[in-house]
Amino acid sequence: MIYKELTKSQFKDQFENDDGFSWDGLGALYDYINDNLDDYNTKLDVIALRCEYSEYDSIKDYNDDYNEEYTDYKDITATAVIPIDSDRFIIANY
Repeated sequence: MIYKELTKSQFKDQFENDDGFSWDGLGALYDYINDNLDDYNTKLDVIALRCEYSEYDSIKDYNDDYNEEYTDYKDITATAVIPIDSDRFIIANY
């Protein structure tokens, strides 16, 4: 099998506009995956990533989905949190 290394821009281009991630969110997800790769031959599966991670515009949106009362995404300890900016973040779904 042949593998191709993707740049951040190429990674982002693999997703459709309505895949649930913002352009900045995809950049943060790329950095997170790239920093945490265990092997060099990881296959890009856009559908799996869409199922495994969710982007939130605010802590309120997260709290509504998970019935929590956090005031900051930095307080979430139940899963991996990938910061995008001061309000937006991505979590590994659980």
